[in-house]
Amino acid sequence: MSAAGPAAERAGGPAAERAGGPAAERAAAKARQPRADALRNMAKVLRAAEEVFSQEGLSAPVDEVARRAGVGVGTVYRHFPTKEALFEAVVMTRLEAIAEKAERLAGEADPVQALFAHITELVSQAVAKKDLIDELARWGTEPLERVHAEIKQRLNKAGETLLSRAQAAGAIRPDLSSDDLSAMLMGTCEGACAMVDAKRRAELAQRMVEVLCAGLLVHPHSRA
Repeated sequence: MSAAGPAAERAGGPAAERAGGPAAERAAAKARQPRADALRNMAKVLRAAEEVFSQEGLSAPVDEVARRAGVGVGTVYRHFPTKEALFEAVVMTRLEAIAEKAERLAGEADPVQALFAHITELVSQAVAKKDLIDELARWGTEPLERVHAEIKQRLNKAGETLLSRAQAAGAIRPDLSSDDLSAMLMGTCEGACAMVDAKRRAELAQRMVEVLCAGLLVHPHSRA
């Protein structure tokens, strides 16, 4: 063994093990944690994206999001690799809130009012936030894994439950399927959003929901 051998072994022994031990692991973990300024930038990007997408939908340019956030476009893409990823991060928060409310409504005593409350909530949110109507329009055309299949399934299941409960109560047309209702809701949302005067959209949406809900009811003469 050379003279350098034992020294080299000693240098690579306990000291080296300590260098790669808990202290090194903590340092590596700290290095992986986002810096405070990076977290602040991400929060600014999300706030700006929520504002921009609400007004312009998925067609909004990333440049505008960066401008309103006060950061460079590169900063946006460091946090969200595509515009679609940023869009989904914003809109899925709203869809989760709608799904949670629909799931709570499924426990309400009056199944018809619960269904109508869900319809009203979905349409009013879509009319107020253009990004939501753009997201709903993509359903059925985009791969499930790209539009958060879990939240879609939750929302669809909650809607189906609300519809079936109201039908079981004998108050809603039994020939109506969940697909039928989804198509009607999309038509209502798109029709209200087509109103040029933004101030009248909410009023028109409310009127369209009233007509839609009235059409879903089983009328006395149809029960005979």
